[in-house]
Amino acid sequence: MTVSTSYQSTKTLIIPPKHLGWLVAILLLAVALRLFFILIVTRGAAVPGGDTAWYLEYGYQLVVGTLENPVQPGPVYLIYVGLMQVIFGRADIKIILQVANIAWHLLLMVAIYALGRRYFSERAGLLAALFIAVNPIFIIEAGAILTESMYLGLLFGALWYYAATVESLNWRHALVIGVLFGVASLTRIVLLAFPLLLALHMIIMKRAWRLAALMLIVYALTVSTWTFYNLARWNRFIIGGEGLTAFAYMGATGTTSQYEIDADLGDAAVRNERDPAFIAGVLERLRNLPDYLRTRVGNLAWAVTQPHNTIFYPGESLKELVAKWWATDRSFGGFISVTQGDAFWSKLVLYCFHFFALSLGFIGILRVLIQRRFWLLLPLIGYVAYTLAVHLVLYAHPRYIFPITPILILLAMDTVEAWYSAWDVRRHYTAAIMTVRLDEAK
Repeated sequence: MTVSTSYQSTKTLIIPPKHLGWLVAILLLAVALRLFFILIVTRGAAVPGGDTAWYLEYGYQLVVGTLENPVQPGPVYLIYVGLMQVIFGRADIKIILQVANIAWHLLLMVAIYALGRRYFSERAGLLAALFIAVNPIFIIEAGAILTESMYLGLLFGALWYYAATVESLNWRHALVIGVLFGVASLTRIVLLAFPLLLALHMIIMKRAWRLAALMLIVYALTVSTWTFYNLARWNRFIIGGEGLTAFAYMGATGTTSQYEIDADLGDAAVRNERDPAFIAGVLERLRNLPDYLRTRVGNLAWAVTQPHNTIFYPGESLKELVAKWWATDRSFGGFISVTQGDAFWSKLVLYCFHFFALSLGFIGILRVLIQRRFWLLLPLIGYVAYTLAVHLVLYAHPRYIFPITPILILLAMDTVEAWYSAWDVRRHYTAAIMTVRLDEAK
């Protein structure tokens, strides 16, 4: 017996004309805001942070065939920025890539709208797309030449395709799903094990054992293309990319500086034998399990509660300023001084958008659990749980947690719609009671 579904059943990826106008207006607003940020606010300068220069250089080398040493991450983003440099030249590539980021954001918003329509309601999907369109955290992200924009587009495009086809799943759909998630994993290797949850969803919802196996086989073959390349070119074996042991070590020790890490590793760093040393370091920390868990939970809590992209604004952390005021002052005058800190109000806007999605998004998850819709929404809630679980082991940073934000926004908008509907029913009920009582009084 398969689990019954209650979301709208449609076998296509086509947006219904009834709401197409609203969606197009939201997308145009998103384009305008991002172009204003890229062309006027930053004037083509990349948002600080990350490894922009590294991606541009090694992506170009990978595409033109001059790469002399193996690279750690998956190849998709490197190939993307490399091809863009070959096609458009290297002189103005930063602003070209920033404008191209807008296309990935549009794909994300269309996918979020479609996922809302499939799992919740038309209104929830439109509100979620609008929230992403005007959200300054996402607008700033359009100016960053890093993997996030592309990864979000690929990931949520794949989730959209999965949601649209799972009800009428066949071997062609399973093949495409495997390829789409394989490409997304080769963009950010942290996604590597997530398709196992999708396979579980296929089995529970449709009893599609063979199609789930086909999807996983195609997914593994897609990811293995980078494995075969590295074996042939560099005689090294990797699955999707490297760096997981390093991030596990960073998470266990709390050390994030490359210089400090190399100093801790000593001779292992000199001999380029980091992976065994990373594993040994993690195992050593695990001997004191309470301290390890305290470190990991604290790091994950920081990454979840810290808004992404506050790095765009200089100066002290808003959270640290407020914590210092609360611990040492708590006076009104002291609070006024806090508000005069570097970019206080701009950072406050980021915090407001972040905590709105975070708080109402997790309330939305609780509503789903109470309503016993967990298995139906496993592709979405499962991704949130998967990301948090992975970064309970690997070092967590707001940038790495950021990809769960669109799902939290969608859940938040479903919560807002539910609360509004409940308030509207009570309002009409109260109005009806008052009308009856007035009629009786007459």
